[in-house]
Amino acid sequence: MAIHDGTTVAGVSPRISQTKFAAVLRNHPSPAANEAAAGWEVVRATGVDPLFALAVFHQESQFGTDGVCFEFNSKSPGNTRSSRTGIGDAFEAPPNGRFIRYPSWTEGWRDMAFRIVDPAYDYALQRRRTIRPILELWAPEDDPNDPHGFNKTDRYVANVVRNMTAWGDQVACTPFPPPPFDGTDKQIGDVVFHAVGQTVEVAQDGLRCRQFALPTSCETRDPLRKGETFQALYWVDGEEVEGQRRWWISDSGSRIWAGGTVQQPGQTG
Repeated sequence: MAIHDGTTVAGVSPRISQTKFAAVLRNHPSPAANEAAAGWEVVRATGVDPLFALAVFHQESQFGTDGVCFEFNSKSPGNTRSSRTGIGDAFEAPPNGRFIRYPSWTEGWRDMAFRIVDPAYDYALQRRRTIRPILELWAPEDDPNDPHGFNKTDRYVANVVRNMTAWGDQVACTPFPPPPFDGTDKQIGDVVFHAVGQTVEVAQDGLRCRQFALPTSCETRDPLRKGETFQALYWVDGEEVEGQRRWWISDSGSRIWAGGTVQQPGQTG
């Protein structure tokens, strides 16, 4: 799947294997390489894509070989200035301000990922789940401690997207075929396929096409853009997202969340 600034990186499955994650760190070489397996696991366990975390680590400190992370041995992949897990000690790094030093790289990874999904923190409260919105808050352009402009959003996002594309696992995700369509409802196991056979218009940019009717399922193609249309054969009840649990099933077999479309299941026009 193509990675872009609207790619979802919170509440998703890893786009990089544990083995490849470790290999990228070893090949640079990073002081975090010895804890790579544990680091990948704690990021994955939060629901954050380890590939995204890896790309941010590179942008922040060249994998711990540059800047505050290197100079002060902070063991902080995200160069974080606070701790959401409660682990780590604050220190001053003049003239760059306050940072957190962690007792291990694993704890640094854990805190880096947890802050993105922490329900009491800004990212989750503001529903920042995709690359650009997260990075706008992670590295604000108006940071007074960034005189060289490393936090310029376009530059930061472009670097993260480029590296995620270069390092990610290229795994094909094939749409799961629906029942043959003859205009009638079908039931397979507990799933009822409600027949519709209609054209549906996309209402928002970046609408994902999934293998199954849940937001963590793999993507079957590049996201849809606002104004695009697709042919829906059925709709099914799937995992609820923002109060909507109905998902279209396109003629290609992709599952598409109905909360992102103009038409709604059970309606026409």
